[in-house]
Amino acid sequence: PCYLPAEQEVARVHAGDLFLAKRCAEGDTQALARFDSELLSLVSVAGRKLKMSDMQCDELRQQVRLKLLVASDKESAPKIANYAGSGALRSWVYATGLRTGLNELRRVGRSLCPCLVAPIKSVRRNLRATRRSSFGSKAACTEPMPPSPS
Repeated sequence: PCYLPAEQEVARVHAGDLFLAKRCAEGDTQALARFDSELLSLVSVAGRKLKMSDMQCDELRQQVRLKLLVASDKESAPKIANYAGSGALRSWVYATGLRTGLNELRRVGRSLCPCLVAPIKSVRRNLRATRRSSFGSKAACTEPMPPSPS
């Protein structure tokens, strides 16, 4: 892993997004309203990129909202509590929408309209390239790991 001085690490954190995510995980109604008004529309953008209809985009938004803001059981926190602030919350929500949309298209059936096959492959390639470029930049860091305290 690449370790940076504390000031640089703190500067990289999206503090406002992290605060919003924390408040959403706690069920704060103002934070949830802000999430709905500012971020859920990105899920529709992801759905349209996958050539989903308006109705499918509405369903996708509901799925992502449930996935991120509602705990799966009484002992766990909502998934949004896993957001660490290392990237923009907007990007995190958009990527969740894309992945959920792709999974939904796969679940619906392998009998996809041929017009959807090329866009899905394109989205997969773009996601892979983004992953490679973000991991590549971390791998380029050559700072050694600090010794563990004895």
